[in-house]
Amino acid sequence: MNNVILTMPLILILMGGLLIFLPKMTSKITLLIITVAMPIIFGLYMSMSGSISFDWLGDGSIVLGLALSKTKLLFFGMVWFSLFVYSIANLSSNIKEEGKILLTAGGMGLAIFASDFVTLFIGWEIMSWSSYLPILSRGRDVKAARRYLVYSLVGAAALLTGVLILGTSSGFSMADFQFTKGAYVSIPFFMIGFLIKSGIMPLHRWVPSVYNEATDLFSGFLSGALSKVGIYGLVLLFTLFPHSSLQLFPLMGWLGTITALFGTLRAIREIEMKRLLAWSSVAQVGYIVAAFGLGTAEGISSGLYHAIIHTIIKVLLFTIVAGVIARTGKTRFDQLGGLIYKMPFSFIAVLIGIISLAGMPPLGGFASKWAIYSAMLNSGKVLQLVVIIAASTAAFIYVYKLIYGIFLGQPTEVNPDDVKEISIGYRVGVIIPLILLIITGMFPSLVYNIINPVIIESGFTGVVQSSSHILASAFGEYNGFVVISVFGGVFALILLLFSLSKTKSRDLHRLDIAYAAETPKESYPLHYGHGMGRELTRIPFIGFWLSKSTKGFYKYIHSLMNQGASLVRVFYTGDISTFFYALFVGVVVFWFIITGGKA
Repeated sequence: MNNVILTMPLILILMGGLLIFLPKMTSKITLLIITVAMPIIFGLYMSMSGSISFDWLGDGSIVLGLALSKTKLLFFGMVWFSLFVYSIANLSSNIKEEGKILLTAGGMGLAIFASDFVTLFIGWEIMSWSSYLPILSRGRDVKAARRYLVYSLVGAAALLTGVLILGTSSGFSMADFQFTKGAYVSIPFFMIGFLIKSGIMPLHRWVPSVYNEATDLFSGFLSGALSKVGIYGLVLLFTLFPHSSLQLFPLMGWLGTITALFGTLRAIREIEMKRLLAWSSVAQVGYIVAAFGLGTAEGISSGLYHAIIHTIIKVLLFTIVAGVIARTGKTRFDQLGGLIYKMPFSFIAVLIGIISLAGMPPLGGFASKWAIYSAMLNSGKVLQLVVIIAASTAAFIYVYKLIYGIFLGQPTEVNPDDVKEISIGYRVGVIIPLILLIITGMFPSLVYNIINPVIIESGFTGVVQSSSHILASAFGEYNGFVVISVFGGVFALILLLFSLSKTKSRDLHRLDIAYAAETPKESYPLHYGHGMGRELTRIPFIGFWLSKSTKGFYKYIHSLMNQGASLVRVFYTGDISTFFYALFVGVVVFWFIITGGKA
């Protein structure tokens, strides 16, 4: 009966094509029904093994197939969770894109459940092109769509190169994979393809513009699911290749570390809500890749832990931001402010989200970062740990900017009296992420029940935890139940004291500052949240790097390619003798390089 599960990606692709032609509300309800039905089907028929295959040419040379494993189920679970929250919130949205979302999710499922590299590439392409369509159809920023397409094509080319190299040396099947020297050559190409989709510097330039220009709810799906398919690819390398052959992973770990730091610094500068969350996603994926770069059981497990938490947090925050944009029509911090009394549910939801995102106790985000810190310290990566902690500390600025800019401070272009709480669909959609963040904070070791089978499939020993509410490492223990109980008790006590003293206080207008030197007018710009973090540019090191961009790097690459193309163009004069002369010189030079000039 596992065939029922394995055909799920194909069903999603077919239904996605159908939903494009259905009326708006019908397609929204159909999407929700499909999404709710998926875990029921998984629960009825799921086991951790099984496969289906299709002989494409009939001679056994190329057999396309899908297979089940604990690793595949974990990552498809992240895709499903992102789709589930989207499908609920989407009931309150006026945008019709359900068919494209299902096509994208189906492509992701096909890539994840693939049992051979050809199917992986086909699913990868379906995922890339389907996710490109909603960005292009919006039509607000054609450059963002074009940039995403270019990066996707480069990633696809790298992935296809790796697949072809691997196929000629070891075959296309993952189940029958045998490591050879030829297979070793394919690793850099796979890494480029996977890191582009993950959004790791310097391959990240598509992320901020695409997340910002995509429809508001679709941005949350991209952040929660799309980057995780790239992360799945990195885990797949650990599963298939001998760990000793993955010598580029320490370099990848440093790329992740740098991404975490500079993604955080760029997030601090942002004035657009979705761009801030986009840069935050770049930074958070940097933590995951930095942990994977350790190449240890602790590193992989902590990276997977953070991937799960990141999916929950980003789906939550993007959904709330989408609801705020739908209510106010504003996307910038300097256009908002003072909405806390009109949007109390949204305020509390964002507060829980940013506490987790900043890695603060007592919620789940602290546990995943604590696991990463412990893994780095245990591996002796002290310098990397210092950079990661610096990035995590700096994240306090942009997460506070997110909540202050929307809900606190003085109102600007939006009059709070004209604003209502976000729509019911958005509110219902984020309830499960909120509950999960609280549960993972209270019982931080529960996640290892999901992670350990994946670790074992990757060739490592599982990380043993003695109790569900205690997260233990070589450097100490974190008791989530005690910490969240203390936090809850203190909060309840403060709330009680505040309630008892409220009768002795009176509400004032926000501009009633009688003891100040002057009385401000309604038109005065008193909301300073959008400028938070600008002072960091005065610090020489931070200011220098914030003034830089990978845009210059890509301009340099573009210039080199133009020069190379111009050089090649010299030999295409239409004269056949010129061409053969150039070919002869090239062969001689190549022979000298290979033989060292010896006969």
